[in-house]
Order: sequence, then C-alpha cells, then structure tokens
Amino acid sequence: MNQLRKKYSDSIKPEFLAELGQGAEGQVFEMTNTPGVVYKEFFVVSSSPPNLAALEKLIEVSRSMSAADKQWTEERVLTPTDAIVHNGKLRGYLMKKISPNFYCLHGVKARPKTVPCDWNFLSMRKSFASNKNLVSQVPVLSTVQVLKLLLDLAETIEILHRYDIILGDISGRNLLWTSSPELRVLLIDCDGFRVRGMGSVNYPKQTPDWIDSTISNNSTNQSSDIYKLGLAAYRSVWNHPTNAPPVNLSQPINESQNLSVLIRLINESYSENNRPTASDWVSGLRDCLTSIQSEKTPPKSTSQIVKPIPPKPTRPTISMKQKND
Repeated sequence: MNQLRKKYSDSIKPEFLAELGQGAEGQVFEMTNTPGVVYKEFFVVSSSPPNLAALEKLIEVSRSMSAADKQWTEERVLTPTDAIVHNGKLRGYLMKKISPNFYCLHGVKARPKTVPCDWNFLSMRKSFASNKNLVSQVPVLSTVQVLKLLLDLAETIEILHRYDIILGDISGRNLLWTSSPELRVLLIDCDGFRVRGMGSVNYPKQTPDWIDSTISNNSTNQSSDIYKLGLAAYRSVWNHPTNAPPVNLSQPINESQNLSVLIRLINESYSENNRPTASDWVSGLRDCLTSIQSEKTPPKSTSQIVKPIPPKPTRPTISMKQKND
C-alpha cells in the first residue's frame, strides 16, 4: 500500500505551511506551494496514536469507487487523499481545501467574520434572520430547499455506505452546505470515517447532542449514521439546534407542506430497531419533494371545450329527370 502514503520529508516543506486552525486532534495547514491542498498534522499522543492502516484502507476504498461515485463524493466529501508518514508512523494526511462558496459573512455588526456555513445555521435560520444586531449573508432557505439539501446529504451517505464506509461523527459543525451555484453539502473532518471491519483513524468519538445512545464505547456504525441523518433532518426543518424529535412528532408550526414521509423517516431513524437505510431516505425524500411539487402544480382543466357545430353545406336540388339522365 505504499502508493497510498507519502514520506513527510518528500511532501511537507515547513516553509510552505500556513496554519489555518487547530482542534483537539491536530493542526490544519494550507500548503502555499500546492494550491487547493491542505495538510492536517496530528498531535502525537502515545496513548492513542493515529491508525495508519485504517487511514490507508479508507483512502484505498475511496479510490476504488466508480467514476460517477468518485466525482460525486469528491465534490461533497473531504476524504483524505494521501497519508503522510514519518519514520514509519502516521504524521498526518493531505486533503482538498474547503471551497470559498462554503463560507459566509456572519456575526455582530461591529465584527462580522467569514465563517464556515455549517448545519447549525439551518437549525437557527429563523432566529438569526430576525436579529437586528447581526450581519449575516447566510442564505435563509425555504422548507423545500432544506429538503433538497437533505436529499443531497442522503445520496452522499448512501454512496459511502455502499462502499462499507461508516461516517461515525456527524454533527452540526462538520456538516457544511452551500446554495451557490446549487444546493450542496460538504462533509469535513473525515478522518472520523472508517471502513467496516477496521478501526478508526483517530480515537472514536461522537459530538455531544449528536450521540446515538443505542451504541456503547462510541462504536459507531451505519445505523448510528442513520440516527444522525434523522437528527439533522429534524433540527433543520423544525428549527431546533439541540433538541431531539419528540415521541409524537407532527408538522412544524405554520408549515403548509405535507411532510408525512419525512416525519415517518425521522421517527424510524430515531427508533432502536429496524432503522431505514440511506437508500430508504433517498427514495423517501424524492417522494416527499415530488408530492410537494404536484401539490403546487395546478391541475389541468377537465372541462370540455364545446366547439360550435358548423352549418351543413347546402346541397343543390337535383330533379329526378336530371338524376336519370
């Protein structure tokens, strides 16, 4: 699998690294000598070193996708592209840089900032849109637009699941979206992904308020991915940033669209057993959008247009004599 890894000394030049930020697991750098590529370097913790074999398997599976699936995921998933190794140990990995259209200006009037347009903005779209103390260029989507975004997310998860990839840590911060030039999602922090049967690249985790209580020791699986897809759907459509769906989920207040299919999918995804698949979500959301569209389309008139009957042409009178000649 050496083609899946690169030596640190060959690929990473410290003088060309510009730090973009850091989190609990490591630092992210822009590679100024390689446009469009960023490098994530792990903090080395002896008790939980990053798993090189797990990362190489994830890269291998991503590269094995069909051309169509690869194009789809490359536009929507920041999957690691190359493992960076130093002295035989995983040091970090390369990935694509987040496109500018997934950022928006948002913040208090005195100091607005350019920030990632994450899923939490969908959950809070009605509150920040009416806040006069904020400056925000985050698009305020309609329910139908949110449903289209959910369909894009479900289609992405369906492809990943088909290749035995488990997303694991899905949350409001590592799920970005844009409406320009079209509605589209972007999954980030994808070193939390793992291939079924393999361990995770870094220590397994779940984000608070997105934890599937049916699993133990953060041993996420494709079923827990579906739970979080249902949670993302509920919070974005019903505008609840942290709440879980109630037992008797009903239509959102002042919502005229028929969301019965979506309600069923959310309820089933939140149950402990027999959760739907990502494919079920794709077909269900398509049905939901088709139903809404048909409700908006005015029915064709069934009344018949009565055309005036033209007068019969007058035939000349022929005498019997003429007829017999």
